[in-house]
Amino acid sequence: MKTLNALLALMLMLPSFVYASQCSVKGQDNFTVSFDVEGDDEYQAVKLKQGSHGYVLWYTGYKRNNTNNYDYLFNEQQLINDVDYNIQITHEAGSNTLKYYRKFEGAANYKLIETQTVNLDNGQYWVVDVGDDVDNIQCSNTVDPGNPGGPINRSPDFEFGTVDNSTCSMTGGKYTCTIHFENTYDASHPKPLVFVMPTIDKTLSSKNPRKTEYPSSISVVHTTHNSATIVQEFPPHQKADRNVTFLDKNSSQVQKELAKVDYFVIEPGVLELNNGAKIVAGTIKTNVAASQYKNNNKGINEQNNGITIDFDDYGLTGFDGKPGVLVQPQTKNNDGINNWFTGMARDANTTSFKLALEKSEVYKKNNQGHETFNILSDNETVAFVAGEGFGYINGQRFWLGQGRTKYTLDQQDPVIDPIYEGCKVYTPFPNTAGFVSPPVLVANKNSRRGNNGGWLRRCDIKKDSVAFIVEEDMQKDRERGHLDEDVGWFMFEKANPNPICDAFNAPVQTWRRELVNDAVDGTLVLSNTSKILGAPVLTVGGDRKRVVGFMPRTVSGENKSDACDGYECHGDEGLLIGKEGLENFPITTSWNNQIIGANDRVTFSEGTNVKHLNVDGVLTLEPGKYWFDSVKINTGGKLLIKEGTEVIINTKALALANYSYMGMDVNVENTPVFSGNMRVNVYGLTPVAGSTIHDRVDIANHSKVVGLIYSEDKVYLSDHSVIYGAVTAKDIDMNNNAEVHAATSCLPPLDDYELTVSPKAQYALMCGVEKPTFTIETRNQGELESAWVSVEVLPANSANNFTISVANDIGSGTYPRFRTSMNEGSKGELEISVSVKNTVKVDLDQTYSLKVTLEEDGNQSQTATFKYVPFKFHVDEQRVIAGQTKPVTAQVLACSDGEQTVVKSYIGTPDVSFKLETPNSG
Repeated sequence: MKTLNALLALMLMLPSFVYASQCSVKGQDNFTVSFDVEGDDEYQAVKLKQGSHGYVLWYTGYKRNNTNNYDYLFNEQQLINDVDYNIQITHEAGSNTLKYYRKFEGAANYKLIETQTVNLDNGQYWVVDVGDDVDNIQCSNTVDPGNPGGPINRSPDFEFGTVDNSTCSMTGGKYTCTIHFENTYDASHPKPLVFVMPTIDKTLSSKNPRKTEYPSSISVVHTTHNSATIVQEFPPHQKADRNVTFLDKNSSQVQKELAKVDYFVIEPGVLELNNGAKIVAGTIKTNVAASQYKNNNKGINEQNNGITIDFDDYGLTGFDGKPGVLVQPQTKNNDGINNWFTGMARDANTTSFKLALEKSEVYKKNNQGHETFNILSDNETVAFVAGEGFGYINGQRFWLGQGRTKYTLDQQDPVIDPIYEGCKVYTPFPNTAGFVSPPVLVANKNSRRGNNGGWLRRCDIKKDSVAFIVEEDMQKDRERGHLDEDVGWFMFEKANPNPICDAFNAPVQTWRRELVNDAVDGTLVLSNTSKILGAPVLTVGGDRKRVVGFMPRTVSGENKSDACDGYECHGDEGLLIGKEGLENFPITTSWNNQIIGANDRVTFSEGTNVKHLNVDGVLTLEPGKYWFDSVKINTGGKLLIKEGTEVIINTKALALANYSYMGMDVNVENTPVFSGNMRVNVYGLTPVAGSTIHDRVDIANHSKVVGLIYSEDKVYLSDHSVIYGAVTAKDIDMNNNAEVHAATSCLPPLDDYELTVSPKAQYALMCGVEKPTFTIETRNQGELESAWVSVEVLPANSANNFTISVANDIGSGTYPRFRTSMNEGSKGELEISVSVKNTVKVDLDQTYSLKVTLEEDGNQSQTATFKYVPFKFHVDEQRVIAGQTKPVTAQVLACSDGEQTVVKSYIGTPDVSFKLETPNSG
């Protein structure tokens, strides 16, 4: 009864100590005390008690004057207000050592904060008692400050995609969509984290009439292990321009933007790839927010608010370079009518970055500087993911890093132009990105140059560039222009939606060996002028590498050095796929054999099952799935699939020889792009008795396959045989002029670049204001496309005498590397001009050359010439009308005293030619 009275008396003396919960430990034993706290200005404490005396084991702020019977140990002065923490204090009995560890709730690793030596061994139990704002007290008889939630997830599952608008509807007054995860996430792990890319439709904004949509963003409001709920939200807009027509927030035009939202989902953890790419993901619970508010008199500057997140706390020691960072609140605990916040990242470096909620200009303060509007009283679970690197993972191309948006202040119309003009500017992807179609892209503002805050919205995306704006609210002013900002972005190649393509990301690949029984890594042998056309390209350190889906050390053969589109084939672990689990092969012993004779023309429909199939004539398969124990095609036999249809063939062995053919019924040499697919699954099983071929894949002697082959056995390709499609196999052996062409709708179409340079020759006066100027065009498959080119002045020893630069703002780059334009109206074009640095070193008798080479295809190069002359003929550009006479005046120009002058004493008859440019209409 005395102990209870003493405890009650102590509670009355210390009103901040409110009895919450207890546990007990023994001083002669090892133990760990764990608890959770939220950073607060108020006094917080955890005590070790024996009757009326003991220790204040852990406390914030300052010692209490009325606790003379207590010794104070660990004093915490560094907690950030409104941030949740996990605390552990361990006791090692043998050395009487107490250690204090701390981490953010959601972080993976505890940090050792302080160590003290205290003798607690008096043979009695110590009661651990906690005060206000201290929760989840636990005691254990072990010393483990590591990872109470289990080890760090070093292979977190992830996925990416685009919102399915069929899941969207108006719910609770907000347009709401559900992201149903494709992966199955382990319920024993923390919930996966979801990041989304807000979008904006630039066509909804016009200058005349002045029309646009209200600023909005996309928020994640709820997540489970199976799905995420996202909503479209609009910040308060008290100062919206009354002279602008704003679209209704619930209009279908505005809502349709949600259907274009890309997302990225990943489990908390760390992913480090062999190619150097790194990702770290985690959460923190906080309501720390940045805003525009700054009051020097009160010493308040919310523009700089933020929490430093150390990557090491989440399991990654650091990045090799500056990473891109995404921040996304996962909850909406502050869900009042005027609540508005997004996620912010800034000040990223190789070891840390700063995180906060972002209120932008949505706030109000009273005279004391306290918030009276958009009050965030509850903590939110805020997720982040940081990444750096590029390459392939699970067969899909990815790129992680940062870029920058455009400066959109000082616009003529501060409401419309930031969208109307800002969305016209495309930020090019780094040359290492290498996407062949628009990727899935999720991005986040990674700086806070503008004191207005703001958030990122994507206008448009192409395969090599993206258009962003930094959106602003209209609560304190009407304008929405913004300074340029750093952007962190995660980009992923979109998977082919056709499931028949799932195992094919490159012309040739194998699968990852993940289990003990998976045998050795698959091999690719390239011998006797074998070729692979259409291998993916990775740009590493400025070098373009052709890669295939094999481990680097398993690619061999005498022509490995030039087998991939004329270049060396490099194995890339990221292109390996996961081995597919094929369905069980049925028992075939009761099936019949079938021979298609040389003069036979036979058609099978789905459901036709054959034990051993021999084709010497022509067999056509209708769409569907077929089971053949073995397939042999010989002596010019053909197994045909109608164009535009899909057929799946399952077999245990496949052999083609002597000019045989199997696959889509198209002239693939003249029709590189066609619809439909044939997939052959070759099981790692031995055919039943009666088969005359090996239990593998043999394609030989000028035979052709137009389709996809997935083989659990080895594939042999030899003697001028060709596969137009893709091969995934245990091993692949190519020799004697065998080829694999990436000719299938499962893979991007083969590049077919063209390069033109005009005019072929230019003349200029040494003293003239007109510079030799050339137009370079790059096309792919007949369409103008931006591409990198290298430019070289010849003779090489004369290059330093000239300056080669972009002319008329068409294209970009500096000598010797330029890029044709990405902008509409000049796409695929580059204009470069030549100016003289040192006239003394220019030889008037020398014709100089400008050699232009396409980086995407080193075999594509063009050469033009320029020459400096003492005089030249000059005719102004002429505009003429068909059928009407047009007088043209030609002048002879020369240099006099370093100035250009017209020569009036010329006598002679020049040869004249001209270039006629006509309108598109005729």
